[in-house]
Amino acid sequence: MEEPKKVSGSISAGYSSRYIFRGTNLMPSSNGMIYADAHVNYGGFTAGIWIGTQMGSASVPGALAIGEGGGGGVAAFGSRDTSVTLAGTGGGSNPIGGGAQRDESAARNRYFGENRPILGDDIVDFVGDNYGVSHQTVVNAFNALGFQLPKQITRFKQGSEAFQDNFTEVDLYLQYTFSVGPVDVTIGNIFFYIDRDSSTRVDFREYFASEDARELVTFLTALDSTFGGFLPGTPRNGNPEDVLVNKGRKVSRTFEGIEDEQYDRLFASVSTSVIPYISPRITYYHTIYNEGEDAPAELNAARNDVRGGYLEFKINGEIPIIRDRVNFDPYVLVSYSTGDRSEPDGSPLYDWNHFQAGAELVIQVSNNFRLIPQLNYMHHISDPPLGTERNEWWGGAKAEFIF
Repeated sequence: MEEPKKVSGSISAGYSSRYIFRGTNLMPSSNGMIYADAHVNYGGFTAGIWIGTQMGSASVPGALAIGEGGGGGVAAFGSRDTSVTLAGTGGGSNPIGGGAQRDESAARNRYFGENRPILGDDIVDFVGDNYGVSHQTVVNAFNALGFQLPKQITRFKQGSEAFQDNFTEVDLYLQYTFSVGPVDVTIGNIFFYIDRDSSTRVDFREYFASEDARELVTFLTALDSTFGGFLPGTPRNGNPEDVLVNKGRKVSRTFEGIEDEQYDRLFASVSTSVIPYISPRITYYHTIYNEGEDAPAELNAARNDVRGGYLEFKINGEIPIIRDRVNFDPYVLVSYSTGDRSEPDGSPLYDWNHFQAGAELVIQVSNNFRLIPQLNYMHHISDPPLGTERNEWWGGAKAEFIF
């Protein structure tokens, strides 16, 4: 006679010093994570909820976002003084020849209209356009005055740091397991909701590429004050920093980062327990829903919104130490990403992702209660996303009530 189906399950809560999700540290440099899980089983079905929340603040120097998307590039956000300069009114003749235009705006927009460092050719062509002379004529004039024109006049120095002040994840999952001979098959669905408060601070400064470049611009400020048309904007005589963004001082801006995200992933796995003490398992996950709040476009830190896949090969062990009281449960896994994981620049990863190994010590305190400390190690096979180290160690523990 077939036994009636029974309801079983567990409720657990714990702490982990890292939250490594599929090889990505989602809470870098934070104080770890507290989490809880509750699920019920009935007739092959399992339904449950998992909640994890960050402790303290997380940050990643050099990154533009924290999350599964990694970092990205950013354009310069400073602005030069591009007010229109009229030709000067001083006496004498300019050293270039030709006549200065009354309005330099056309040449200014052509050679200084982009947020990028200034090149020597930018100045030459700017002066040539304003005075109606050729590029080579301007170069010859500078050489006659004893100036060897530098190729690079200015450079940019830029840094960033991404901050995550809050990260709370809620997962809802439903799965069904059945057996085909010695093989167990599981199919299911997991919905992920991430509540995230994040920001990114970008620091930027423009500086002279060399002392020769500074001396040339200093000389040109004198010519510009007298004749006009030698430098963009309205630089003061003897003040070369006036041509730099924010006069060469550091500029800082803070942007909102990638905020809340939602994912829905289907999965299927096959496993077997016919081998004593170990259970190999292969699982494939595929994202069918991927939405979230992007960072501002000017930050250029887009989310990885690909509905990709993730393949995991895992071996679980269960080795009794003290019968019915203490088990040693090691595991090892390797994963392959088909767009689900991300490269360091935030683009989808299509390659081997990471290797991971660890162990739990399951201490059965009573028939319904157990304590489970754990230790884990990860090695990133691909280049890790920003905020994730190539090699990571982390640990934790949880308490579990079984019914």
